[in-house]
Amino acid sequence: RPVTLVFAKDRSEAAIKEALFNRRTVVYHTNMLIGRDTFLIPLLNASLQINKAEYEGKTTVLAVTVKNNSDVDMILENMSDYSFHNHGNVITLPSKTATIIRVKTREKPENLSIPFKVLNAINAPRKNPIINISIHVK
Repeated sequence: RPVTLVFAKDRSEAAIKEALFNRRTVVYHTNMLIGRDTFLIPLLNASLQINKAEYEGKTTVLAVTVKNNSDVDMILENMSDYSFHNHGNVITLPSKTATIIRVKTREKPENLSIPFKVLNAINAPRKNPIINISIHVK
């Protein structure tokens, strides 16, 4: 059954009606999120949290623990030049779960940003939004 997330200023009937008429919504159906970038990308970014990022020993493999705080499994496609040690370019981050992604960085940068195409989100016909996960190594 589809669910419409409404981005209203408050919980009043008038505010919800105003948000619906101004298309401040994201639709969720069968593990797919559909909406405009203005609301969809902040929702996706807020759903993912970096819990930990550290290099494994003396290697250039960066272990990044990403927690998906949402109720939606996120299916992400790596759009960066980095490759992953134990995953292909498509990763599923199960809902309410932390996942370790091992990134081969070739060097040891302290900060990096990895762009991902969100395959189970749509922001236009046949288009998926791209989010950037910013990582700070401690």
